[in-house]
Amino acid sequence: MDQSFASLDSKGEYLVVSIWDTIDSWNQWKNSEERQSIQDQIDNLTGKETQYRYYEPIVGGIIPKFEARL
Repeated sequence: MDQSFASLDSKGEYLVVSIWDTIDSWNQWKNSEERQSIQDQIDNLTGKETQYRYYEPIVGGIIPKFEARL
């Protein structure tokens, strides 16, 4: 599932939230030639390099510990 947001107070800034089942699934996609080709096009259009941040879900106030292999 992906959601895209445009900043209300910083023109030209966007946030995309993408939810993956595992960090390994994300890394496989992130490192694929297909995704890199798409990312290169996005970066060329925006004139900026995309930044990534990784988050874990908080469930009922408990933070599950996933092994992040970034």
